[in-house]
Amino acid sequence: MARDDLLRLFEVRARGDQREFVQLRMHRLYGEVTGVMRVRTIGSQYDHRDRILVSFRDAKMALMEWSDAYSDLHTVSIHTFERSLGSLHTVPQTFVPALRVDPNDQCGVLLLPQDALAVLPFYQDVGDMRLSEDNRTPSQIVMEPPYAPSFLLSLPNQVDASIKNLRDLLFLPGFQKPTLAVLYEAQLTWTGNLSNEKQNMRVCFITLDWTISHYPVTVTSGALPYDCLYLVSCPRSLGGVIIVTPSAILHMDTTGRLTGLQTNPWYNKTSMDLPLAQADVGPLDLQSSQLVFTHDTSALLFLADGNVYTLQCDLEGRTVTTLSLRKADLAQNAPRSSFALAITEQCIVCASMQGDCVMYAVDTVQSSDAHHDQDTLMADTTLDQEELDLYGEMSKPVLRTAAVEARKLFTLDYLPGLCAVNDMAIGQVRGKDHGMRDRTVIALPDGLATLEWHLRTEIAQAIAPAQQVFTASLSKVCLLLAAWEEQALVYAIEDSPRFLSQHTKRTLAMDSTPDHQYALRITPTDLELLNEDGIATVLAGFPKQDSEWAAARIASDFIAMLSCSGEVVVARYTQKNYEALPISYSSTEYIQMDLFQDTFCTLSPAAHTWLTTVTVDGCVEMRLLPQGDLVWKSKSICVLPSRLSTQTETPESEAADILELRQVNLMTLGDLPTLVVQFTNGLVAVLEASPPPPMSIVTLYADQPRTLGFVRLDAKMLSVPANSVHNMPMLGDRWCVALCGEHTMILVRDRHGPLQWLETEQPIAGLARFPSTLSGPAASWNTIGVQNEEACILHWEPCELNGLCPFTRWITHREYTRVVCHEETGCIVAASSQPTPFVLYNEWSEPVKDSTLDPMPTLSERGALELFACAGQPPVDGYEFEANEVVSALHVAALDTRDRYAGRRTFIAVGTITTYGEDRITKGHMYVFEVIEAVPYDPQQRDTFQLRRVCKEEMRAPVTALSDMNGYLVAAVGQKLIMRSFEFNEWLVTIAFLETQFYTTSIRRVKNFLLLTDYHRSASFVAFQEEPAKLFLLGRDFGLACLTHGAFLIQREKLALITTDVDGVLRFMDYNPANPTSLGGQRLLTRVEYYMGNEVVQALTLPGAQDAALKQCFTSEVVLARRNGAIDVLVPVEDKVFAILQLFQSQLVRSVRHTAGLNPRSFRTVQNLHVSRPLSKGVLDGSLLHAAERMSRPKLVRLVRDLQPRTASLQSHGYNRNATTATLQPQRYNRNATTATLQPQRYNRNATTATLQPQRYNRNATIMALAFANPIYKTDPDD
Repeated sequence: MARDDLLRLFEVRARGDQREFVQLRMHRLYGEVTGVMRVRTIGSQYDHRDRILVSFRDAKMALMEWSDAYSDLHTVSIHTFERSLGSLHTVPQTFVPALRVDPNDQCGVLLLPQDALAVLPFYQDVGDMRLSEDNRTPSQIVMEPPYAPSFLLSLPNQVDASIKNLRDLLFLPGFQKPTLAVLYEAQLTWTGNLSNEKQNMRVCFITLDWTISHYPVTVTSGALPYDCLYLVSCPRSLGGVIIVTPSAILHMDTTGRLTGLQTNPWYNKTSMDLPLAQADVGPLDLQSSQLVFTHDTSALLFLADGNVYTLQCDLEGRTVTTLSLRKADLAQNAPRSSFALAITEQCIVCASMQGDCVMYAVDTVQSSDAHHDQDTLMADTTLDQEELDLYGEMSKPVLRTAAVEARKLFTLDYLPGLCAVNDMAIGQVRGKDHGMRDRTVIALPDGLATLEWHLRTEIAQAIAPAQQVFTASLSKVCLLLAAWEEQALVYAIEDSPRFLSQHTKRTLAMDSTPDHQYALRITPTDLELLNEDGIATVLAGFPKQDSEWAAARIASDFIAMLSCSGEVVVARYTQKNYEALPISYSSTEYIQMDLFQDTFCTLSPAAHTWLTTVTVDGCVEMRLLPQGDLVWKSKSICVLPSRLSTQTETPESEAADILELRQVNLMTLGDLPTLVVQFTNGLVAVLEASPPPPMSIVTLYADQPRTLGFVRLDAKMLSVPANSVHNMPMLGDRWCVALCGEHTMILVRDRHGPLQWLETEQPIAGLARFPSTLSGPAASWNTIGVQNEEACILHWEPCELNGLCPFTRWITHREYTRVVCHEETGCIVAASSQPTPFVLYNEWSEPVKDSTLDPMPTLSERGALELFACAGQPPVDGYEFEANEVVSALHVAALDTRDRYAGRRTFIAVGTITTYGEDRITKGHMYVFEVIEAVPYDPQQRDTFQLRRVCKEEMRAPVTALSDMNGYLVAAVGQKLIMRSFEFNEWLVTIAFLETQFYTTSIRRVKNFLLLTDYHRSASFVAFQEEPAKLFLLGRDFGLACLTHGAFLIQREKLALITTDVDGVLRFMDYNPANPTSLGGQRLLTRVEYYMGNEVVQALTLPGAQDAALKQCFTSEVVLARRNGAIDVLVPVEDKVFAILQLFQSQLVRSVRHTAGLNPRSFRTVQNLHVSRPLSKGVLDGSLLHAAERMSRPKLVRLVRDLQPRTASLQSHGYNRNATTATLQPQRYNRNATTATLQPQRYNRNATTATLQPQRYNRNATIMALAFANPIYKTDPDD
């Protein structure tokens, strides 16, 4: 599943009658995915596995397969056709690339501009590979490239000159040679030409035979309506294709015969030559619809409004006679689907670019209105064999009963999608508990959502002073032990914790016995049994050592202890008895041990307990209990390899580059055993268990693992190493790993998302499991923890963790286009948009035509303003605008007023656009609202906030952007920039104005300077003078660019103007009058151009880090919200640090094997015809630099060592190679500047030049850059 630059690999896992999504891997790619198709190569005949073919926006195709060695996708080859496109600026904006694969897996084609196809043939026979007889073994065949040389096919030049302006194409099943169905527009038409040319589209079938370079057109349809949308291939038994238009569904068979069904009366106006039957349901609008076949003669039709219909094809012999539609039974409307896929006949997956991805179970129901169909042709078996040989099978009419099948759809599982994002705001917002906290609010097509920066906790109840906590669930009570050095207090966890007893000696471990009658407590010298009253009994027979016990673990009925001298003892507890297990160890000195209970039976067929030990020389050993047999060991963990396999020695060349182990724990993360490895420098690595593949794969591939291994999943640098590591179900009963200490980190891996590293708002010194006996709606979000040196019951603020970052979403089924935070009251103000019937008025405000006479109702948008008192709650108040009036600008403005001591109050400024039709001028209005708190009618009611309109003024042009400056309101109205004063809290008075460019999209302010972005004329830099009030144009960009937003990036005395355009290009502009090329400052100089991959919908400037000595802020950071839901943070970097990281980034571009073989440098490069070389070297790619944390240590050291001759010494500038730094890094942003650049950060206390620690908070930013096994990167010789 792919969206933009994000590729996710899921497994549809069956649990009884249910099916669910389980994410296996996720990659952030350096390219925008345009298509993903399944393909079976010649290797699939031997390993029975599919491959995937991925296409990208810049005319590339990558063939990928699954690698058991690294449990990830492995790139087989990449094929690029960029040179065939010429320059990218020649590609039409309306061009939509398409990737298709032949049903027989003979080839794959990619649609290119200028009606060309890139064809990649696949071998399906060993004889086509031209191998010698000695090289035809299965092991050698699967290692050969499974494809023939690719080539380009120009349809107008090599097939037919009339085939041009392609709309869609696909392969047809049931043909010996690959056969393409192409939907094209032979003659272009437009709105004013519809009276002459309205049926200008056709469908033709093309046979591809590259062995003789012959591509005949076998079938061509008649003239089709100009508004045909897409094609759908029919099953082999049905034959032909389905043609979908906004108002009809047509079926074209292999002879060109058309049969169809119109879904609304608009079809009669678009096609007069092909009358169709009217559907029994409707009228239906088929725009943005998806059609997928589930049976031979039936399909499901998903509409944009969420309704689902069943399409039934009635056959007479092999000919389709009629089409019929029937509404399917669905509990709730489906999200707008961008792609629909039938996994099986009973399972459908609908993926959406603007909502959730849903998996449905399809239940076939026999319709109650069964009817007698027309005569159906059946084979006449009365003919003798001679007649059959001469004339073939003949048919005779037979009357049979057929019933139209209706469908019931049930939701099995869904993947949440926080897109498409329309706006973003950051500020103090009230939560459900009415507490004010910094929150990030985003506007979505169906509601609002908040992105969580940290995991928030609140102390539900303080218990006792403690440094560590332990819990044990007994049959009647749950015991809590609060440990402080040599003291221990025991409490009974109830509604109110009850003190039971006090004990001495340091507590190493505590847990309940298997029968839950007692609690086991291990001290440095004794093993104690605690009863329900907290009374301790020393267990006799506990072994006495020369040295005390340093650590202990309890898992089920097993006990493991590590002495101060490095000796490990494992015992088994049975009915108050202690029995030591005779285990032979390979070393006499260990530094750590741990016990793991494999409840999911992943490492072994049955649930067993595993003992993990670490020797002084870094060898990790795993033994199966109670036998104690050594099952697995490895000494290469200190070099952090991509796959941790059984290895006895570390290579001598890597011995000097190893890391020093601090702690190794085998734990459950999600539903898989995971090794959590912590090193002394603060680096934490997570490795996932990877069982060996089947023997058929091992014998086929020589490089496949033969034993259990652990694959590196991710790695991150902590500012301070964790003091303790805990594994328990928490945060909604999810198995999590908690790294407790000064820099507390919670590792969460939901089955729907990747591994997430979640920071807590406050440090937590220790955690223990909350008793499951205490039920309640929030019990799964409670834990026992140590905060501020006190044991307490911690309540975690609930949030959704099944996405790519923590979030809270509330759905209102309304689209929100703008959102702001009113920090004085903690409310959220959002602008919504609802469809409403459109009425065209003339200049005298009279309807031109009755809207009810339209074949389909014409809709327009009507805006409204909604007030949310708390995040996650429904709106408490609102204001509805006039018909056809929508909100175009929304801003929280601090305006001068006379009724407040400070002189200013916070108001809600609103700008609107009112559209009356193409014959009347578009106008706008300017509103000023304030949020007031009214007297509640109900004394129990707490949310009594209301919106009060204080000013409304009609403008002669649309109000497109708003801001405030020095107590004045700044507005862009049409082609004017006006400065207005709010007089007497009643009306707005203009004090200054300035002529602007074409269409101002945003206004950003710093002190008395304004940055204006224009949709056509790029950017302008404006200054404001108060005495007398006047606006000055300082400079502007002379180029043409469709800019959407702007921002200021500040670094002490330096200022950069940041702009973004509709194509996702980030530009840095400089106002420098001293530069001769700036014409005295009249021209803004473009310094950097950086491609981000998607349109930016909001750019916010936030304060950067404070100077540690002066307690002042000298920098800023820019938060960018993209349409696809990604969040990026831009921060400045010092020149010395930038020079080092720029070289290091260049090394990573060349040395790291990027997913799908893509090049990060070419992806970020922006083509500019006005400069001699690209301007992309001014920005560091944080996602690329983050890959250094996950690299093996010897490889990383070699990369850094290569930079030393050119940069003297990396350490001379305070650069720590273990702390990844970046400038443009998608991550969770913090207003307290924990992500700023110039000062020491909590991510690495020793790195004085740390810039921005890469995080996992971006929905689209987490990448899994694992090493691949011998990938083959090939480029076609023609390209």
